[in-house]
Amino acid sequence: MNTFLKDGEIHCPIIDTRGKFERTYGWYLARMKMHRHAGLHSCFWVQTPTFAKVPGSPSQSGTEMDIMEWFGPNRRSGWAGMNVYFRGDKGSVRSPSIPQFHLMGGPVDGDPKSPLADMSQDFHIYAMNWTPKACVFYCDGIEIMRETKAVSKVPEYIVLSLLCSNWERPKLDVAKLPDTLQVDYVRVYAPDDEPLPLSGKINPAATKPR
Repeated sequence: MNTFLKDGEIHCPIIDTRGKFERTYGWYLARMKMHRHAGLHSCFWVQTPTFAKVPGSPSQSGTEMDIMEWFGPNRRSGWAGMNVYFRGDKGSVRSPSIPQFHLMGGPVDGDPKSPLADMSQDFHIYAMNWTPKACVFYCDGIEIMRETKAVSKVPEYIVLSLLCSNWERPKLDVAKLPDTLQVDYVRVYAPDDEPLPLSGKINPAATKPR
């Protein structure tokens, strides 16, 4: 998937399975190598066509589940994202779950000199196991985040995207385009299946006790 400049305009790719593949619950996996430059974000996510149907009820309306967002190297603030959003009475609400990004090479809280992994340097497997009770997010087989409060119970579809949002545009050097999100595969399994392989190149930090 390429983001490129043509006739002075930035063209960004997005692929989704809306109306073609929508289901409730399961393992969602993608083996991906993220883009290289700031000003863009790669994302593997799940969305529902009924997002705003019942405000305040993620189980009935569904949620946006960002399995992995990557915003480019050398960022300590907003290094990456794993999010669950639902529609509240006054707009979108982010669930309170907090990703443990240090387990996959992200910034360590309180250590401004901690090394930062560059997710554009290699392929990694990003995954989510969605059940009626929880959405559990993984990188290379390591649990990074667990959401138990805002859990969708309606069909959802898959989205892959490499976007340049308005708030990111000032960071983008168009001379470095095109930039690429490489996707080896996307796989979906039933929640009680054993998806293989779930592990890939594990960051040594992921072996630390939690």
